[in-house]
Amino acid sequence: MNIGVIDTGVNLLHKDLADKNINCFVLTEGKRVRLKGNSDLIGHGTAVCGILAAMNPQAQITVYKAFTNTDEVSEDEFISIMEYIRDNEEFDLLNLSLGISASQEISKLIAICEQIQYKGTLIIAAFNNYNSATYPAAFPNVIGVDWDIECKKNRDFIICENSMVNVYAKGINQKLCWSPNTDYIVNAGASFAAAHVTAFLASSHDNISKLDYNAAMAIIKKNAIKIISSKKNESRVFPCLNRVAIFPFNKEIASITNYSDLLCCDISGVYNIKQLGNVGESTIKYSHRKKYSGNYVIQNIEDISSHANSFETLVVGHLSEINRLVHKDYTRYCIDFCLKNKKAMLSFDTIPEFELQQFKERDIICYNMNLNNHSFDICEKLRIIGKPIITVIGTSSKQGKFSLQLELRRKFIEEGYKVGQWSSEPQGFLFGINQVFPLGYGSNLNYKEKEIIHLINNQLYQIETLDCDIIISGTQSHTISEKLYNARMYPSLQNAVLAALQPDALILVVNAYDADEYILRTINYAQAVANSKVICLALSFKKVQSSWSPLELNEGLLTQEEIIYYAERIMSLTNVPCFGIDEIDKIVSCLINYLEE
Repeated sequence: MNIGVIDTGVNLLHKDLADKNINCFVLTEGKRVRLKGNSDLIGHGTAVCGILAAMNPQAQITVYKAFTNTDEVSEDEFISIMEYIRDNEEFDLLNLSLGISASQEISKLIAICEQIQYKGTLIIAAFNNYNSATYPAAFPNVIGVDWDIECKKNRDFIICENSMVNVYAKGINQKLCWSPNTDYIVNAGASFAAAHVTAFLASSHDNISKLDYNAAMAIIKKNAIKIISSKKNESRVFPCLNRVAIFPFNKEIASITNYSDLLCCDISGVYNIKQLGNVGESTIKYSHRKKYSGNYVIQNIEDISSHANSFETLVVGHLSEINRLVHKDYTRYCIDFCLKNKKAMLSFDTIPEFELQQFKERDIICYNMNLNNHSFDICEKLRIIGKPIITVIGTSSKQGKFSLQLELRRKFIEEGYKVGQWSSEPQGFLFGINQVFPLGYGSNLNYKEKEIIHLINNQLYQIETLDCDIIISGTQSHTISEKLYNARMYPSLQNAVLAALQPDALILVVNAYDADEYILRTINYAQAVANSKVICLALSFKKVQSSWSPLELNEGLLTQEEIIYYAERIMSLTNVPCFGIDEIDKIVSCLINYLEE
């Protein structure tokens, strides 16, 4: 039996270990150097080896020392040892009673673990004792171990299915071998639970070299005192976007045509109902970035059947207002069109289940904003994202927050950054944004705050594994409400989203007409909830002009002189840099300077 251990070293002189087959090494300039006597200045590695050797006295245990006189190991040091093991060792089991909570090289670490596993080594790793995600314990095909008070004996195990944690084991206070100041100590923690799992597997299989993840979990499950489970997520299949038609031409669709140069697909046609009066006009007329926007003639949706061969996917924006306006069910119209012509449908609204079933029966994809197929991991661990996260927030709706996120994406890519992105807007998929969690208008969101935090946290992890340099994100309107006249004005959703994103830097979009006190409250609130800092303010180019009726407001655009005036005034008020929302170079420069400090 050949067991590898990465830990604090081991006291080879300990009376319980002196007669065991244990070797200890440290890497020096890429070469391993044998350590004799007592190399464990902390005691942790001696405790782990004591558990392993007690149940497997004949096993060959090889320890790689990864700590000096502290209980922390750097990611670079850990990766270098893992690379050495990958290239030079043939362990049956590798016990890692340690881990990294936030990884800057997560895709690299995943690959190393997979390469070690490919050679036939089963990895058993402990989670930390702070109840957060730990790597490699949280990786696929690594047996991730935590401890539970119900596990009182060395062979007590709880299997957790469909969860980040695979096994709970004995981590309660127990007598352990120790070093250097005492031979034994009573201590607790997931580190020792992982060692119990490794020791059990080593003693429970005749041909350990053939024991892979699934076989090991089957052995543990057979001996488990309990089996618990999280609901397994249903996979969401997104249509492969090539050529799309979009309808209707509203706020969300305008952001698509305005930034058509950033799309990951081609627009074959833009459609609207004739009652809105813009059929036959060019989308350029409604663009604030005419230099970059595509020029599409808005066509009558009633004519779409004659253009059916020009696209594969129909992108359908929010339709409730149009349906009420003309007393016609255009949602049903679009569904019938897609079913009849075998077109994939991407809807910004939720679609009833009985309608979705019709698409399934015809093997046609209908990707929609239904948010009822996600699960909540009962282990409740969150991942600490190792990549810097930038989040755009705002004081109201219709400020250009999503447009700002797209501009940031474009600029960071131009600067040579690998950009990951998370969006709360359903149109995000059309721009190649990695993860979308639609939280705004048309969403059927029905989750508690804690569940939203977990769902978004997991999406951020999926982005992190893509080896990006930076993650751009944004929230919906109204970070906080000016007044609490009813329960819907309480920012529970924004609170959950900000807590989940945990951004390293915030950009707050403000309006020229926002009250001073409201801007300051928003800054203080966002910084407190996100444990972050508002790096700069972006002044929306929109202003409110009084109309003839005191009950109505008309939106206008700020002049350049007004932008300069309000930006300077707001900067003086907040002591935070304030730029016009289209001053992307200045905003990005401000962000880079902060993140590189």
